[in-house]
Amino acid sequence: MLSETGCELNVRFYDKFILHMILPVGCLIMIMLAYMIAKLCCIKKGDVEKEVKVKEISSKATILIILCLYPGLSTKIFTMFKCKSIDGVEDGQLLVEDYAQTCNIGEHATYQLLAIIFLCLYVIGIPASMFILLWRNKKHLHDESSSKHHLIKNALGGMYSQYEPKYWWFEIFLLLNKTMMCGGLVMFKPGTSIQVLVATFIMLCHLLVVKDLKPYESDGEDYSSFLSSLTLTLTTLGAFALITDNPDPTKKTFDSDALAYVMVGISVSCIMSQIGIAILFDCGVWDRLRRGNVGA
Repeated sequence: MLSETGCELNVRFYDKFILHMILPVGCLIMIMLAYMIAKLCCIKKGDVEKEVKVKEISSKATILIILCLYPGLSTKIFTMFKCKSIDGVEDGQLLVEDYAQTCNIGEHATYQLLAIIFLCLYVIGIPASMFILLWRNKKHLHDESSSKHHLIKNALGGMYSQYEPKYWWFEIFLLLNKTMMCGGLVMFKPGTSIQVLVATFIMLCHLLVVKDLKPYESDGEDYSSFLSSLTLTLTTLGAFALITDNPDPTKKTFDSDALAYVMVGISVSCIMSQIGIAILFDCGVWDRLRRGNVGA
């Protein structure tokens, strides 16, 4: 919305960084305020059931916001360490996001220290906190006879309920994958073959884990996750082929154009397959077909 007025509303990268880092705190404060207002205005005294329900909704909102913000936070934090040497500039490396800033000295050194703090707080702290929460309540996650099962499922269910009981930790694995793909790759030179090669390796490992474990409760989600991982792996592999085959992006060849069309076709096929899986499995079409065949 503000892209057209970028010159008039130009904000330094450092200021954007601070705003991005305090965004989760602002969201949590808003959820707390909403909870307090609901508790004071919408819940009668002694209505324990409704109070518990509001707590569960607040917990779900917190988890949803954290999961949505996590990839962007990781990228922004790692970007603070992304510096580049420029030919003809002898003042040292410059910050890629703002070439007016020299890396590792002065203001940038201060913000690097802040980035390290936020790295520990967000990039490491969020997965660690999720793991500790799930680990401490492990015995209540799927035990319906437990007195805490209902509360834990409603509060933390978004982090584990879609996975089989023995893979209750898989959401943390996905967060780490997002960290490496969205944040870790920022440390490599953008547009180079080594960056794309590392991305291919990361997605290949993820693909093998998903294929081998099949962690989801639903077969449809297992197939969907496998296809998504396969598509990303093939896309990064195709990108690696494009870069190594034709280092100069201004010179297009027939093979490069054909490969680009193939990559687009793979992505479109993945989307269509996801829709088909949703119709077959999530809408119950597959179960009805199986029952029909058994009856016949």
